[in-house]
Amino acid sequence: MRFLASARTARWGCALAAAFLDVAVSLASARGQELPLRPVGARLSVPGPELCGDPPPLLSCPGDCNADFEVRVDEIVAGVTIALGLSPLGRCLPMDANGDQQVTIDELVAAVRSIFEGCPLGNGAVYEVDACQGQRFRILLRDPLLIEMAEDILSGVEHPKIVTGELRCGAGGFNGPWSWHLDPATVAFTDAAIELCDGCPTFIEAELEYWLGTVRRYCPWSTQLVRRVR
Repeated sequence: MRFLASARTARWGCALAAAFLDVAVSLASARGQELPLRPVGARLSVPGPELCGDPPPLLSCPGDCNADFEVRVDEIVAGVTIALGLSPLGRCLPMDANGDQQVTIDELVAAVRSIFEGCPLGNGAVYEVDACQGQRFRILLRDPLLIEMAEDILSGVEHPKIVTGELRCGAGGFNGPWSWHLDPATVAFTDAAIELCDGCPTFIEAELEYWLGTVRRYCPWSTQLVRRVR
C-alpha cells in the first residue's frame, strides 16, 4: 500500500509539474518570450561553505534555488516536488518564501512570476561577467555611474575593462552557484590590476579560505561583460 501511495503521489507530482509548465509556456508564448533553461549538468543548489557559515544574502528572489538571481524551469519543477513531499526543502530553500518549512501553491505561483517579471531589485543592476573564457560570475552594481559605464561597455561605446572588487562569503543572492561574491560597495572597472588578484572563478571556489583571507580581492584580467541580468 505504501508503494502504491508513493506511486500515486509521484503521478500527481508529474501532473502538477506539467500543469505549471503549461502555464509557463502559455505565458511565454503570449509575451513572445522563451523559457529560461539551465545547461545540462549545472548545479541547482548553492553550497554552504563551512568557512563562513550562512551569511544573509544581499538579494532574494522567490524560487531562485541556486541564488543566481534568475528562476528557470528546473527550479519550478524542484519546487513542485518539494510541495508534494517528494524532495526535501533543502533542495530549494528560496521556494519557502515565508519560512514555514513548506512550499505552497502561492509560493510556486510567485516563482513562476519571477521567470517572466524578473527577480525583484529595488535599486541597482546585476550583470553577468565572463572570465577565463567560459567561467561566468555575476556582480551587483549600486552606483549609477558604474551602471552607466557597464551599459557603455556592453554597447561598445566604452572599451572592455577589468572588473574588480573585494571578496565576500556566500553567493550574496546573485552570484550562485559560486559560494562567494564581490562586495557591491567595492566593485569598480579598471584598465589594469595586479597579478595577485587575477584568476578564474574556480580558483576562488577551490581555495576559498586563501582568497578570502589573504588575497581578499578579485580582478580577473580576462574580464568580459556579457549581459545585464536585471
